[in-house]
Amino acid sequence: MKPALLFALTDKDGKYFYLDINKDVQADATPRYIEDPSTWDDEQIKWQRNANYLGVIRAQSELTHKFHLTGAEILRQLYAKYGIQAYCEMHVFKKNSTTQQYGLLYKGQLDFSLYKANQYFVTINLMEDALVGLVKAYEDTPYSIPIEFADSALVYMDGIKLNTAYKFFTLQHGPVTSPTAPISGTYYRIIPIAFFDQLGSFTTGRAADALSIYGTSNSDNVLFTANQDVECTLEIDINTFYSGHSGNSGPKALHMVLTIYLDESYTLFNNTILFVDPSPPSPGSGKNLNINLTHTFTMNQNHRMLLSVGMDPISPGTNQIDFTIEGNGKIALTTLARTATRTTRGYRPGQVLNKLTKALTEGKYLCQSSFLNDTARNPNTLWDTTPYNNIYTCADAIRKLDTEDTPAIMQVTLSDFKKDLSGKYQVGVGIENNKLVVEELLYFFDKNTTIIDLGDAIKDFEHYPYLELLGSQINIGYEKKELREVNAVDEFNVTSVFNTALTRKPGTLDFVSPYRHDMIGAEILYYNTANKKTVDSKSDNDIFVLAINSKATDTGTGAYLLDRRPVVNAGVTYPDTAYNVPFSPARNMRRKAGYIKSLLQATKTDQVARFISNNNDTTLVSTSSAGYVIAERNYIDYGSQFSNGARIFLPEIVQFTAVPPDNFVELMNNKPYGVIKAKYNDYVFSGFVWDVGMKSAVKNTFTFKLLLAPDTDVTRFIKV
Repeated sequence: MKPALLFALTDKDGKYFYLDINKDVQADATPRYIEDPSTWDDEQIKWQRNANYLGVIRAQSELTHKFHLTGAEILRQLYAKYGIQAYCEMHVFKKNSTTQQYGLLYKGQLDFSLYKANQYFVTINLMEDALVGLVKAYEDTPYSIPIEFADSALVYMDGIKLNTAYKFFTLQHGPVTSPTAPISGTYYRIIPIAFFDQLGSFTTGRAADALSIYGTSNSDNVLFTANQDVECTLEIDINTFYSGHSGNSGPKALHMVLTIYLDESYTLFNNTILFVDPSPPSPGSGKNLNINLTHTFTMNQNHRMLLSVGMDPISPGTNQIDFTIEGNGKIALTTLARTATRTTRGYRPGQVLNKLTKALTEGKYLCQSSFLNDTARNPNTLWDTTPYNNIYTCADAIRKLDTEDTPAIMQVTLSDFKKDLSGKYQVGVGIENNKLVVEELLYFFDKNTTIIDLGDAIKDFEHYPYLELLGSQINIGYEKKELREVNAVDEFNVTSVFNTALTRKPGTLDFVSPYRHDMIGAEILYYNTANKKTVDSKSDNDIFVLAINSKATDTGTGAYLLDRRPVVNAGVTYPDTAYNVPFSPARNMRRKAGYIKSLLQATKTDQVARFISNNNDTTLVSTSSAGYVIAERNYIDYGSQFSNGARIFLPEIVQFTAVPPDNFVELMNNKPYGVIKAKYNDYVFSGFVWDVGMKSAVKNTFTFKLLLAPDTDVTRFIKV
């Protein structure tokens, strides 16, 4: 009589290990079998989900198996030759009771790091499926992904309008002897005041040079040069001390002068007297003086600006002046300019997944994602963007530090990549046919496909809420980055907080992406470090994501345009140039409507997510490309506003014991994402796999845990 199970040991190519006539290990394609491992009857094969990945992953119990005779000798020789790096798979074949033919029941790799041997037997553990083990072991390991010029997407970054703030270095100047030539024959330049910038749309002088007195020939050391036409506002509120000239015949008034030169040859364009002291001190005496004023003006491209203080002309000689600006004063220049145009390279998410999978598995396994690579989906169905139109890049690419020979490098982990995707979309991750699969949740929760119907042959039925999925607070959006500059208030892609009615389940549902989607941060990063190849940035390892309009390109470069189709109605100072609006947290809440509706089903009646706060006090209001007005601060009623949205599951578990059928492994391998049906209280219910399995060697009961399908009528579980 044929045995119920057959066992074989194979190499990574599926060739069968055997002992030749000399008792040496060989391998070929001819099926050969070993003695049954004595512990196999207790081995469990299971299929599980978790609240993080939500796809179905196969696992098995962590049992130590005992091999005798032929099997033990093969393992001893493999370990002696290769040590803990030895590779061996165990294949288990099960006889079909009807056809009497054998089919593959199980395949798993042996873990030689847990190898133990004596003269009678070898004990060793089975590893999880190789890809499952790799994912669990290395999901938090960062892998370097170069953004190659050959296969990356080129994005046309045409800038945004920003207010740019400049502040002066605190200057204290002692006696000035023999002042230089007068400005325009009217004023002596006593002290030029140097500024430093936060954005870089002007070139500025060096701090050390600002402590000296300059003539016209080298005044570019402390001049601003406008790289485009800009509107400027100058605010001055300083306390000063100055003395009258020694050797003068009379008092000389202090002046503050704004000088604009037409071009790089220092042709005078405008000379504006901002302030004149009406009552100067007597020669040799001093005076404390407050200067408080605001002045607006326009600079055209290539104009140069100099701010200085001076005195009325005097006769040449050894005349001196003392002038001091106290450190608690304010001299600030604010400009409105559009940040400069450039291009940036990056990858679509399907490319990132493919390259990450190859890196994580050393090229042994593939990935699959129809969702990430869908080029035909209308962005309106996903509130203004689809994954295919998301471009992943990094700080070095934003800074333009990459070249074709030295591309910018993204540091990517699987856990962060998945967290970013699930923060914006309804996606899950699973392992299917030795492929890493990233798809929409409806792919992993297929209520229309039945795995098996167990009928009423179930026992020990239990029904309870699945608390691991629930929380009273929803955090969604993006990790906050400190932007210490005047435009930071305009950044809307931050973390928003919503409350739900689940007061009995305190805790937080975290949908916050670890990747940066902030347009202000991307622009500031570029301009603070542009052309500074040796300057490190705190953002060097940050990953940025850009929303592109894949149907529109720049005619000059052929690069994709940023997606500015959503209309900004309020909350951004210069709405016409804003980008990455499709990633706003309120849109993420809408894209995840089915998932959040599933969780809120636990309240039964209250389907509202109420806005509480965001960490940048943003007030963005925008209109989607489909015409819907979206206010980031509004509450979201998933009951009425999304009445047509598909609820994916119920956040409730049914648990029972049942005997799996003989072909349960085959059924689960073929369609693990469907539902398992059973009957309780004369009601046929359906549930998705959460934790199911079977003893691989014997027909025995197993405890099934199912997440209820969305159309389940739980009132039918009540006995009347």
